[in-house]
Amino acid sequence: MNWSFGKDCDCGQLCSWIRGLWKIDSSVPDDSVILVQSEAKGCGRVALTDLLVSKQVYVGTYAARSANGATQSFSRDATITRTAQGRWRVVFAADHPDGVDYHPSLSVEEQADNRDGVDIQIVQGSQTENGFEVMLTTGDNGGSADTYVDAPWSFEVTAPVTVVTGFNMEAL
Repeated sequence: MNWSFGKDCDCGQLCSWIRGLWKIDSSVPDDSVILVQSEAKGCGRVALTDLLVSKQVYVGTYAARSANGATQSFSRDATITRTAQGRWRVVFAADHPDGVDYHPSLSVEEQADNRDGVDIQIVQGSQTENGFEVMLTTGDNGGSADTYVDAPWSFEVTAPVTVVTGFNMEAL
């Protein structure tokens, strides 16, 4: 096919280019079409949503790390801020597409010779579509509340992405 990015399309040319990207999601207008030439059907319009075969997958979208337990050392579409000893606030660059229905994967590091067993948890009630709060504690082996501690930690949250997996040739 001969593809063209102009506003006036001939048969076999792309008639609607969405923000310069081949990305199918809720922002793709239903009227995005390609004019195609087929021996069986002649020249006609095919909606992009009918032509492209896609599926939804979850990929690591938001992530961050504190290598020293005191400051952010890495981030991807998120910011982590230490609010107090052993307390952190995670803020996503954009709201999570699933609202509050996501699962953060948390990881904490501990020195091999210390072995105090640092626990990492999400603060109950803090999870929103824009982030959550984290607390790092270590048990005191007694009856009082665990003590907040600083330790290297990281998180990752997946989010849905629609990817093109093929073309529906029967739509042509």
